Amino acid sequence: MAQFAQFRWGEDVAPPFPWESVTQEDARSFLMDFAKGGAKAATTRRKLASLRTFYHWLVREGKISFNPFSALRGPRLARSLPKVLSVEEMERFLAAPMAELEKLRKSHSQTKMADMFACIRDAAFYEALYSTGCRIAEMLALSWREIDFGNGTVIVTGKGAKQRLCILGSRALEALRRLRNATDAFIPGGGDPDCPVFHNGRGGRLSARDAERRMKKWLFEAELSAEVTP
Repeated sequence: MAQFAQFRWGEDVAPPFPWESVTQEDARSFLMDFAKGGAKAATTRRKLASLRTFYHWLVREGKISFNPFSALRGPRLARSLPKVLSVEEMERFLAAPMAELEKLRKSHSQTKMADMFACIRDAAFYEALYSTGCRIAEMLALSWREIDFGNGTVIVTGKGAKQRLCILGSRALEALRRLRNATDAFIPGGGDPDCPVFHNGRGGRLSARDAERRMKKWLFEAELSAEVTP
């Protein structure tokens, strides 16, 4: 409020301030001057929200009759592009689960069965996600019935329950076949047509939170930025 008061009445101004004398043009001029001074769009919008709320309180308390900030809109926020991996980085990331699987196989430990299944599942999940470009929720909702291994396609249900056909590349198909075999062995009946494609370690459907957490693990193993998301 002090910043706006100095703009409107000068740096030597002291309270009480004549808030009722502020016009909509005064309010607009302040926001324009604030933005031209180098403030980011988000900062300008926060400043507007604070002054709008303050004047709303003044109106509610009967101290003034008009809110000069109520009709003003802040600058649009720039939409930042998501961080993505290069082709070489993506290769490293997708290879990480299978590299871990080989280490587990060489250990010959029966207690590693759950970890081995998780590696196979993760490899299939991220290969399929990368191949189709699906949203994470769409991929996690898949059942085996929706995958056509013969034609290399998958029926995906998106927003508004709208269905579309997505193409599965050879590596994604190979990873999904490997997963189905592993699922039948690890989860009795887990490879049946109506069962989820991607299970958690307890036999339920893998959650988005689990998929994101597992991605952080493989990003670390591949020595890549943890900022990347599914």
